[in-house]
Amino acid sequence: MVVIPLKSIVLAASLVALVSAQTTTYTPPHPSPAPTPPSTIPAAAHDVCGILGTSLDHEITYEKVAACYKSVPFNSKVAATTLESVITIFDDFYAFRDSALAPNLAKPFTAGSVDILKKLKTIGRTNYTSDHQYHHELSLAIISLKDAHASYAAQCYNNYVFAQSFSLYAPVVNGKQIIQVYSDYKHRGYEGCTVHTIDGEDALLHINAWTDVNMDFSKDAGVRLNQALSSLRYDPTSGEFGPLNGDFSLRSMLPEKAYIDYGLVCPNSTTVVPVREAWSVFPISLIKFDSRQTFVQNVCESSPSISTVTGSSQKRQLYQPELHPLIPQVKKNPFKHASVIVDDAVSLPPVEAIGSVALFGVPGQASVVYRLDNRPDVGVVHVWTHNMEDEATELTSLVNNLTALSQDGVRNIIIDFQGNFGGLISFASTFVQLFFPNKDPFDKTLPSNLRVTESIQQLSKALLNSSSGLYDATSFYDYANNHLYANNELFMNMTTSIRNGRTAKYTEKTTVEPSVLPVIKELAALPWTNRTANIRLLTDGRCGSSCSMSTFFLTQFHKVISYTVGGTSGEPMSASSFPGGAVTSLNKVHDLYVASNVPSPFKPLPYNGDVRYTALEVFAPGSNTPLDYDTAYYASDYRLDFSPLNAKSREVLWEQVAASAWPL
Repeated sequence: MVVIPLKSIVLAASLVALVSAQTTTYTPPHPSPAPTPPSTIPAAAHDVCGILGTSLDHEITYEKVAACYKSVPFNSKVAATTLESVITIFDDFYAFRDSALAPNLAKPFTAGSVDILKKLKTIGRTNYTSDHQYHHELSLAIISLKDAHASYAAQCYNNYVFAQSFSLYAPVVNGKQIIQVYSDYKHRGYEGCTVHTIDGEDALLHINAWTDVNMDFSKDAGVRLNQALSSLRYDPTSGEFGPLNGDFSLRSMLPEKAYIDYGLVCPNSTTVVPVREAWSVFPISLIKFDSRQTFVQNVCESSPSISTVTGSSQKRQLYQPELHPLIPQVKKNPFKHASVIVDDAVSLPPVEAIGSVALFGVPGQASVVYRLDNRPDVGVVHVWTHNMEDEATELTSLVNNLTALSQDGVRNIIIDFQGNFGGLISFASTFVQLFFPNKDPFDKTLPSNLRVTESIQQLSKALLNSSSGLYDATSFYDYANNHLYANNELFMNMTTSIRNGRTAKYTEKTTVEPSVLPVIKELAALPWTNRTANIRLLTDGRCGSSCSMSTFFLTQFHKVISYTVGGTSGEPMSASSFPGGAVTSLNKVHDLYVASNVPSPFKPLPYNGDVRYTALEVFAPGSNTPLDYDTAYYASDYRLDFSPLNAKSREVLWEQVAASAWPL
């Protein structure tokens, strides 16, 4: 057995928490709870927040939440303080302030030019009457950047989850992409029905238009479509793949109205069946309130302390991110053939029956390894996250499982990064080294830089040698001279960059210290080691942050052929999203200023919440365009459409990739 020692790991900020909040299903109370005595605190009939706060969990409705949110009057002082700090972050700290101005990004990107400062200042000049509307518009302005590392969220207006009883997906059937019901959690027999319209509009056009406004996940509309719709997600607890709701059907921001109107056309019928689905609503916090005043005080202004808040005596349950009891396991799919297009030109052979796989070794903290029974020469390494507690243990598990695959006759490997939202920046490199070991150290990292202002220089001086991360120069590697910085010259030797007509100061090119694995003799004997022809990469574009960096290393440094699945039929699609580099937040950086006795350039947010932003940008070697905007490196080599079969069976999808990559 191999044991891999590793020094301490550098943790890159990931989207794990954010994505969990957006896409994880929540466990609601039982449909028929035992009778519970009403709250002893009466809610005034005219106080809609009092009615909401004293409602039992199963009594909470969209109408009650919307009424409470919209009843809070606009607070100009809160708004001014919030906007001042948000503008400071995006004007002085955000790495992509000027890159976002780029017009007409090439495919596969579809995002347009965004002047985030102009948008924020326009919000500051707008007259609002509703507090919720103001904070909602602020969130949408930052969403328009299509940078999943950047966000603003106020706790009080993200205090509930809104769920539809339908989950949807976008397969290609008879040569046309449509929206179908993936799961019907009320068991009415609507699974497999075509969604002809949503709110009176073509269903696919409606969802794409919604993602353009409400989703920041990618600059590629096809990837946003995948994130908006249902997908299979590996559950490390059960060891199985199960359905996961997309952002369109499960939201933390208040939906536009209390219901969605669907027009369904079910199999063997041409009749459009109207179905109106109200939102089910679940609280995600234990914070108590019994009036509009205590809603603002406890939920908006106060830290979310479960034990110290005042208000309604009715205790709420905090719904843990686990499988929704209304969501059954996906049943065996009755379809016998797959209709699949690769690059809309080369057809794959249809799969005659649902395949099966054999699990190899013990699943790790972030990965699981399979062998295809119908193609015993092909193994699959599915990495569902780059986030883990012990990287050395995970790498050791991978080496042992890969060795077992080889000993069982596997010669080819599919690396599956679907639904991987990132994690450790070091794992972005060390994972790739398991397949392409002993390369040059700079094949294991990417050039980077950060914004620099006088305030940032003052902070960096105070943080030098503090091991505090992004604004401590000794955390970075001198890209030109091959050593860690020993002083603060990284932040003092500024460079001037003019991007899209706007000027800003940046550090010189730097990088995080390359993470280099020791020599692992077992890797040399594996049939795919350093052999690009024996490796294929599969993603759904939802491979973000450090996962995106792994994708870059594999496809650009080592020329691994990539496949993507889903997205918009007929359009090229990104293999990954938001490589970004590193993300931090206003609250964290403000705390650094305070702890270092350096004047902070912004005030703490008056509402509980945070502003996240990309602080470190990365580049392809030799390029001066940040990788987040460098469209030359994104499009996959092949794209597969979802079908009613492969969308519900990861094994079928793997077999299709194997048939294309290594035909028998």
